[in-house]
Amino acid sequence: MIKATVVLERRVQRGANGFSGEFGHLPVDPAGPRCNCGNGGCLQALVGQTALLERARRAGVGLGLRDGLAELIDAAEGGERAVLTILEEAGEPLGRSVAGLVNVLAIKAIKVIGESHVRWPFLGPAFTAAAVAGTIEPLRDLEITVSPWRDTEHARGAACLLLARSGAITGP
Repeated sequence: MIKATVVLERRVQRGANGFSGEFGHLPVDPAGPRCNCGNGGCLQALVGQTALLERARRAGVGLGLRDGLAELIDAAEGGERAVLTILEEAGEPLGRSVAGLVNVLAIKAIKVIGESHVRWPFLGPAFTAAAVAGTIEPLRDLEITVSPWRDTEHARGAACLLLARSGAITGP
C-alpha cells in the first residue's frame, strides 16, 4: 500500500473520520488498470508492489506467483534490465504525485519509509527529478529523506494520536 501522513504545524492531519493518508488511491490515469478500491488508474494500481510484480512477470522476469518484493529487488540488484526499467519508470508517477501534494500543502520535507526504502536506489532518481520538476519554484528546495521502517516510529505515531485525542497535546 502507498500511504502518506501529512503533518502540518506539528499536527498529524487525520481527515474526515480519521481516513486520511490513502495516497495510493490518488487518481493518476483514468485509463489505467483497475485498483483494488474499485476505481481505475489509482497510483497504487500503477506503481504499488502488486503492479510492479505483475509488470515484471509480463516482461518475462522469472518471478513465481509467490515471489514478492524481496525477489523483485534481488532481480534489480542482479542487473535484470526489465526490472530496473520497471522500477525507474515507477519513480516518475510517484514523484509527480508527491509534487502535487507539495504544491497543494506547501510541504517542505518528504520522508520515505517502509518497503519503499529498499526500492529507493532504483526509483529514487526518477522520483526526485519528477518531484522537483513538478514543484512550484518557492517549494523546490524540498527535503527528501529515506529510512527503513522501524516499529518504534509506528508506536510513536500511535502514541501521538492517542495523546492528541485525549487533549494532552494541544499545540506545537
